[in-house]
Amino acid sequence: MFERFTNRSRLVVVHAQEEARALHHSYIGTEHLLLGLVREHHSMGGDILTSLGATEEQVRDRLRHYLPVVEEQDARPGHIPFTPRAKRVLELGLREALQLGHDFIGTEHLLLALIREADGLAGQTLHDLGIRLDAARMEVLRRHPAGPVPSEVSPEAHPLGGEVG
Repeated sequence: MFERFTNRSRLVVVHAQEEARALHHSYIGTEHLLLGLVREHHSMGGDILTSLGATEEQVRDRLRHYLPVVEEQDARPGHIPFTPRAKRVLELGLREALQLGHDFIGTEHLLLALIREADGLAGQTLHDLGIRLDAARMEVLRRHPAGPVPSEVSPEAHPLGGEVG
């Protein structure tokens, strides 16, 4: 699945893993993907989020209301798996890209997928911040119309090793 990800969207996944580790969580959920997205300040997804009125600070502040607190000593070492909902977001990113006629999965598609997965912590947080799917999709289309566009997809292996389940 990750072969269609742009370099920046791959970084979002890497950042999500880092966020989960920093929070001592034993999983990568939609909330971690959202935190990874807001860390990619110069990505289209991050830019669209900001243009719709949600800054990194606002996202982090709002997510604090939902995130479980895990003490460092309770954290499990080793591989951190994706939750089923996070896997679904990655799949929805592909669907969003294909629906828009794009042959790559960019950060903008991950943003749309996070909004679509409304029951996840990321979706709830984005809803709380007033981020709506229609407005985000219109902004994606405004920035690059439907159809294939040059992408920054590279043939590199997935940065986390392997594919999502």
